[in-house]
Amino acid sequence: MNKRAFSLIEVLIAIIFFSIGFGALFFMFGSSNKQVFVAQKDFIAYSIAKERLSWLEELDYSDIADLSSYDLFSQKMLKDGYYFRTMDKKEKKFEYPKEYKGFGISCSYDDLGKLLLLKVTVDYKLKPDENTREVHLERMIKK
Repeated sequence: MNKRAFSLIEVLIAIIFFSIGFGALFFMFGSSNKQVFVAQKDFIAYSIAKERLSWLEELDYSDIADLSSYDLFSQKMLKDGYYFRTMDKKEKKFEYPKEYKGFGISCSYDDLGKLLLLKVTVDYKLKPDENTREVHLERMIKK
C-alpha cells in the first residue's frame, strides 16, 4: 500500500516548525526597528555635539573663558530651538528641526597651559521613564 497523503501528526509538526520560524523572524524585525531608532537618536546627538564643538573652536580663548556669563554652557533645548547671546551681547535664537527636541547640551573646558580641552555632552532619553543616554565629544585646541 502506497502512502500518498500526510498524516495529521506530520501536518501539526510542520505547522509548529513554521510558527517557531516566523515567531523568530517577527522578533528579529521588531528588535532591529528599535536599534534603528536608537542609532538615529545617537546620530542626532552626535550632530548636535559636533555643531556645538565647531562653534566653540571658532571662538577666541578669551571668549571661551568668558562663556559662563553668556549662558552657553548648559541648556535644554526649548520646544523649537534655544536662545543664546552672541559675543556682542545680542540675543539670538537658533532653531533646530523637530527631531532635535528633547536633547540637552552641556559644555565645559579644561585649561592645560598652552592647550584648551573643549568638552561637549549631549543627553537625551528615548522614553521618559528610561535612563539618560549621552554622547561626549572632546577636542584640544591651541590658545
